[in-house]
Amino acid sequence: MFQVNQLGGRRWSAADAYLRPAMKRPNVEVRTKVTVLGVVIEGNRAVAVRIRDAHGREEMVRPEREVLLSAGAIGSPQLLLLSGIGPADHLREVGMEVRHDLPGVGHNLQDHPFVTVIWEVSDQQTLYGADKPKPLVEWLLRRTGPLSSSVAEVVAFVRTRAGLPAADIQFHMGAAYYEDHGAEEYDGHCMVIAPVLVSPQARGRVWLRSADPTAKPRMITNTLSEPDDVASLVSGMQLAREIAGQGPLDEVVLKELKPGADAVGREDLEADLRRRLMLIYHPVGTCRMSDTGEDAVVDSQLRVRGLEGVRVVDASVMPTITGGNTHAPTVMIAERAADLIRGRAPAPL
Repeated sequence: MFQVNQLGGRRWSAADAYLRPAMKRPNVEVRTKVTVLGVVIEGNRAVAVRIRDAHGREEMVRPEREVLLSAGAIGSPQLLLLSGIGPADHLREVGMEVRHDLPGVGHNLQDHPFVTVIWEVSDQQTLYGADKPKPLVEWLLRRTGPLSSSVAEVVAFVRTRAGLPAADIQFHMGAAYYEDHGAEEYDGHCMVIAPVLVSPQARGRVWLRSADPTAKPRMITNTLSEPDDVASLVSGMQLAREIAGQGPLDEVVLKELKPGADAVGREDLEADLRRRLMLIYHPVGTCRMSDTGEDAVVDSQLRVRGLEGVRVVDASVMPTITGGNTHAPTVMIAERAADLIRGRAPAPL
């Protein structure tokens, strides 16, 4: 059974658990509708952050000690690049002044790809109709019922072939229809088993479209570019079918909706995989942490290498994506960073 981030039957985010209680402190200020334009570097030290408010006014915010970037595996490398920190050739290509040549910024992008296998079922105890008045009233009054579900309520880790050091597939399973990131609907009771590739070999990149801070960055994950990644996901689809074909699930399955009866062999499943593949919102790795190597962006203390006064604190520092959901490890990184900043953490191993 999944552990979830809930309190009183509702989702409890890191902002709920950490930020909002801290906003009561006199030394905390939260600004919204503000665009961060970049970090100002003088010599080899970060001395300020440039921001622009909703009215177009720009301002320099100067830290007393250091700047912490926590914009995620897409936003943090983008901000470093907009600050002139990154691969020198790329920065010159988009017209940025090179303040600190750091080749690894934006590289090493990883995410967990997945695909869904969906069946219509006769069992009525699913999340179909969870948005109807009765479940809604139950949730509003008691914070219980279908609307308190995490949807993917059960998880399993499996090795799809012998010789692997750890599970390569994580199954997310739920009593619901889930396709196209939830945008596609189905009128009926369903169950889903979604094989997720937790150890992808593919590596992508985040880079600037232009020197304009408001322009979205370019991204490519190169998902399914590695044959072993494809093999694992196809095997995961086959295993999902095997699971649904055994009791007690086979007693409630009416028909397979996705990929459907026409997808029989591995070639059919691979074709379906390439049509319907999704990413599970776990981007990491673009500011890789290491004390060695030219492609390392931050050291084991999360400090940007070669600079003073700036750290990166988010999932972008992961050298390799975790073999499971990334939220809890990201919170752990933040907890560790807090100790490092306050000087309370033991020396790294």
